[in-house]
This record gives sequence, C-alpha cells and structure tokens, in this order.
Amino acid sequence: MTGMLRRHKRQVWIGLFVAVLVVWGLTDVRKRAHLDPNDVSTHRTDVTVYTGAGAAFFQEGVDPYLVESPRGWHYLYPPLFAIAVAPLATLPPSEQGLVFYLISLLFVYGCLHETSRIASVALCGRPVGWFALLKGDVPRWVVWTAGLAVFFPLFNCLQRAQVAPFTLYPLLAGTRLVIERKSRAWLVGGGVVLALPVAIKLTPLLPVAFVGWVLWLRALLGWKAMDSGGRAGDAATVTAAVGAGLALWLFFVPAAFIGWNQNLNHLSTWVERVAANQSYDEENQFFAASRRNQSFQNGARLLLGSVCDKPALQEGAVVPDGRFRSELNAKIPDQAIDRALFIARVAMMFLLILVGGVSLAATGTALTVAVALGLGAVGSVVFSPLSWGHHYAIIWPAAIFVPLLFLRAGRTRVAKVFAVSAAALTVGHYAFMSQLGPIGMLGVGMAVWFVAATIVLAQTVRGQPRPYGVSPDRTGS
Repeated sequence: MTGMLRRHKRQVWIGLFVAVLVVWGLTDVRKRAHLDPNDVSTHRTDVTVYTGAGAAFFQEGVDPYLVESPRGWHYLYPPLFAIAVAPLATLPPSEQGLVFYLISLLFVYGCLHETSRIASVALCGRPVGWFALLKGDVPRWVVWTAGLAVFFPLFNCLQRAQVAPFTLYPLLAGTRLVIERKSRAWLVGGGVVLALPVAIKLTPLLPVAFVGWVLWLRALLGWKAMDSGGRAGDAATVTAAVGAGLALWLFFVPAAFIGWNQNLNHLSTWVERVAANQSYDEENQFFAASRRNQSFQNGARLLLGSVCDKPALQEGAVVPDGRFRSELNAKIPDQAIDRALFIARVAMMFLLILVGGVSLAATGTALTVAVALGLGAVGSVVFSPLSWGHHYAIIWPAAIFVPLLFLRAGRTRVAKVFAVSAAALTVGHYAFMSQLGPIGMLGVGMAVWFVAATIVLAQTVRGQPRPYGVSPDRTGS
C-alpha cells in the first residue's frame, strides 16, 4: 500500500512538472519567439537563425551562410541541422519557437534516459534499469548537484532555442551503446551515433575523440592481456564507425535533400567562413570579449584585466546594433599574455590526453568510459574560444559520472567537493553575472575544475584495472 501511494505521489509530481513545462512553452518561450516588425529586439530566440538558413539551403542561388535572422545573426553550423529543421520555416516565428521547444524537451528526456542507462551499466552491470537516476542506484545528492550544474545553461537553451540538447543526447546515446558492448553491431551503432553531434556542431569533437583515445589506449596498455585482440577490435570498430558516421551525416544525408554538389559547396563555405576562419567572431558580429563568453581564454583575459586594473573601454559605439551596449571590453591587447594563455591551453590538453587518458584506460570500466566522455565535454567548453553560458549544458556527463567514480573508489568527500563546485560555478555565473562575469569566474573556475579533476582521477583510478563494458550475456562490468 505504501509503495502504491509513493508511486501515485511521484506520478502526480511528474504530471505537475510536465504541465509547468507546457505552460512555460505556451507563454514565455512562444512570446520570445514572436516577431514584432516594429521592434525586432523583442525577438529573443535563435530558432529563426536555423529555419531561415534551412529554407535557404533549398533555394538555388541563395547562400545560407549570408542569410540573417530578424536580429541579424548568421547560421554557423554544417548544413545538416538547418536542413533538419527547415520544415519549421513555414510556420510563424512564435510557432517555430514553440515547436522547437517541445522537440528540445524530448531530447532532454532522452538525455536523462541515456544517463540512467549508462549509470545502470556502470554501477550494476545491467543495461536495463533506465530509471537508475530515480530508483536510488545513483545517490540523490549526485543527481541534484548535477542538475544544478546544468540547470541555468539548459534553461537558457530551452528558452532561446539553443542546440545543446540535440548534441548532448547523441553523445550520451552513442557512449551507452559503446559501453553496453552487446555485439559488434552495437559498437558500430555507437560510433555512428557519436559522429552525429560533431556534424551538428564542431565542439563535441573533443569528447568523441577522447572516448576513442581511451579505448585505443586500453588496447595498447593491455596488449599482453588475453583479451587484447578484443580490445583493439572494439577500438578499431568504434573509430571506423565514427568515420563512417561523419561521412554519413556531413555528406550523404544532406546530399539526399539538396544534392551532392550543392552540399559540397555549402560545406566549403562553412569551412572557409567558420571552421578555418580566425576572425569569424568579428565577421559574424560576435563580441568575443563579452563577459558572457566564458571560455578559459576569454575568462583569463577578463580576470587579468580586473586584477591588473587595466582601464576597460565602453564598446557600445562599435558593437553591432549595440547588442552588447552594457558590456565592458576587459581584453588586454598584450601578445605575451596571449602566448601564455595558449601555452596553458596546450598544457591542459596534454594533461587530458596523457594523464587523464592513460589513467582511465588503465582501469577501463564502463564508468571510466563515461568519465572520459565527461572530461572531454568539459574540455570542449574550456578550450573553445567562444563558450557562452548555455554551452555549459554539455558538462552534464562530467557532473554525474566524475563524482560517481570517486564514490566507487571510496572518496566520498572528494566526490562531494567536485559535485558541489561544478554546480556552484554555473549557478554563481548566472546568479551574479554582473559581478562574476567580468572577472571570468566560470571560464577560469571550470578550467581549474578540469585540471583538478584530471589529476585527482589519475591518483584515484591508478592500479585498479578491470575489464570495461558489458558482455553479451550482461554479466560483465
């Protein structure tokens, strides 16, 4: 009887939560997507960036990368995502925003589903209990702190139609297929799915590459082990599948809709204007020195500008359309500082590749593969030259699985420190942006978190080698 009451109470709370989400979409999200021709500043969504470019991909002689949204923004991703949402272009902007929001909610639910399944494999050795986050397989405080760590970035994504849910879901789903390891087809599917977020947006390349790197390192480190051939075969299968997936999502799928030559031309334009363009922020009307850009590079510049008491310049007169009129440019035009920041980023990358990679590969459990995804995801926002607050939704796997690894190793206090600090960084940034944004607290703080987590993880997992993944009979972990 008590169990039935508890289950009924949970269903009521879930129903209320879903109702709140629907009402929010019908009111706030829909209102922000509404377009008033007399005041385009009220149009606060990116959905028309995607749908405008998506429609242009189907119009001969129109360059989708020059099409502007009502607010003047340009599309900056490979063709796939815009083509996928192009049908929404036929709807009024307010309805575009609502439909995109509802689809985003489905992907957020998918992220929870996949996270639960990964946790079920990593903790219980069973790829079946997809309610692991609700049933207590994962301690509640880990779930709550991880939720806090991504709450505001995810809220920002849902409110203004950002793509993070669409990249985070395939990262989790692909990793889950890899660590379940039921068959060779499972590994192929995992690699193809892992390639999808890279074809949507370039940033997820690091977590995908780092997962593959850990799989290859495990094969190399265990070359004398009885199952070394199987480990190398797994790594080779996933790598080949990711490559095939990139070809599928970047070339074949878009070409099926807009034609092979058209797609190649648009990809060439994207590479030239975005991927290989050192000045793409200026050319696409970004204000890279904004306090909202919390990459390590910009965060460190902001912090140094504050500490060194350099005079900050008002940029309102030169920022396009005054979009960042309230911002202060605290960037220090000092080549020596820029060189030092570059060296710091290179050092952190080597730390991830050598220290983090070798340590996780030496253990090689399903949980450490999930941690590899998390560390790579955090690295993606640390190393990127542009990391807006909403980009930090990608740290979700690190916020969940890094503390879990420490807990499994018996380091509860360390687990709590990393869980709480990740949440404090993102919540503090959004809650006190006017005070903490100009000193780069989130960008610098997350870089420190990243370095500390990599080093402490190396100390924690060293000397604990165990086979990773789940065997076909679901008995291994």
